[in-house]
Amino acid sequence: MKVGFITIGQSPRVDVVPEIKPYLWDVEIIECGALDGLTLEEIKELAPKEGEYVLVSRLRDGTQVRLSREKIVKRLQECIKKLETEVDIIGVLCTGEFPELTSKKPLVEPSLLLLKTVEALGVSKLGVIVPD
Repeated sequence: MKVGFITIGQSPRVDVVPEIKPYLWDVEIIECGALDGLTLEEIKELAPKEGEYVLVSRLRDGTQVRLSREKIVKRLQECIKKLETEVDIIGVLCTGEFPELTSKKPLVEPSLLLLKTVEALGVSKLGVIVPD
């Protein structure tokens, strides 16, 4: 089985994928990043403007970047399109909401998983740690 992971930053995600890999045993992982192939100047153009949905990710060198969801969703869809020809399932390595993303393969969205998990816990208070 092959699993594709898409990130809103640059791939490979050496801070995330190695933590997931031990639970996937004999699965081949293929990564794609929305910022792959972009220059630093092009990445800066994807910064959020006032009122835009802010996402936080990292570059290969570990630098944190703030991105506009509205500006990167097309690039995420391009990653999905690329991975669909190579993998059996695709996971989004971001807890932001991306309702417009579509895939011919199963698409795992952490935001939906987290929402349903919290609902199932039935708690009235929840602590959350977020970047930036």
